[in-house]
Amino acid sequence: MKGVIITDDVKFNKREIRLIRWWEDKRSRVRLSCKLRNLLVSKRKEMRLTQKSISLKLRVKENNISFWENSRRSPRVEILMKWLNCLGIPLSEVENEISLFRAPNDNFSISNFPVEEKPEHIEIIAHVFFDGTFGHGKSFLYESPNMIEQEMFKRLLESSGFKDSVYKNRCGKSTFYGLSSVTSNLLLNHYRIKNRFFSEKVIMYATNMKKWRNAILRACFIDEGSVGKKKVRDNLMLASSLKNDILVKQILELSDIDYSCNLCVDYDRKESTILMHNVSLLDFYIDNFMSVPNEYYKKINIEKMIRRLEPSKLKW
Repeated sequence: MKGVIITDDVKFNKREIRLIRWWEDKRSRVRLSCKLRNLLVSKRKEMRLTQKSISLKLRVKENNISFWENSRRSPRVEILMKWLNCLGIPLSEVENEISLFRAPNDNFSISNFPVEEKPEHIEIIAHVFFDGTFGHGKSFLYESPNMIEQEMFKRLLESSGFKDSVYKNRCGKSTFYGLSSVTSNLLLNHYRIKNRFFSEKVIMYATNMKKWRNAILRACFIDEGSVGKKKVRDNLMLASSLKNDILVKQILELSDIDYSCNLCVDYDRKESTILMHNVSLLDFYIDNFMSVPNEYYKKINIEKMIRRLEPSKLKW
């Protein structure tokens, strides 16, 4: 039921069911429906208030108002209550538009992983590392502006056993796909990932099994790859915009198992780049893309990848 939450409380070894009203639930966030967002925006403009003035009244950052109005993020219940009061909107007017969700506890544990372990799970996490973000409740959101890549990511999520957990987030004309908080935390906990780099469990899988290793390198290539020019023309630059030293080292070690590669640094941008020599390029392309049952990967042409780094800036 929208606007109502049933909670379980354990007291004196007895299970107690409590029914609470949505505005009493301090732990939850509110999914802003299209109708509710339009109401908040139109009321603000009607009162001739700017996003900055609203942010000052709510004591939040100005860009948060923009994110909430564009449905890129969701405000806490207590923030929405202050927001409605600020605009003079009665609760009765929005009651049917309230839908709540809660971020899972970071320390939750599971006894059984509900789906079969697949290399695609690591590929999903890698995409979020390279070109995504952890949203509210540590939900995954893939932020690539390329709609072909977005559709590819959506199919990847659906084929990995998480079809019911896929959500989409619209921002202007762009659509971004991601995984719900619960499923995202499920993956993070199962594969023991606590920071924005791969855990020992993932590295062990990737080191010993080529499919798992290629899943990581494939995501890295899609999101961070570019092709060198001039002297390093025809060489693949992998992880070309990573600033996470630990993650760069992990990618370097994994790619070095099957393919010759070197590490270079763009000091102007303070970014690390892994250069894969052209003698290994063909094998890398065949191993990582040609055998994958995904049309998007097969259409990739290395020679036409976006060129982002000038070799003259790189220090070897």
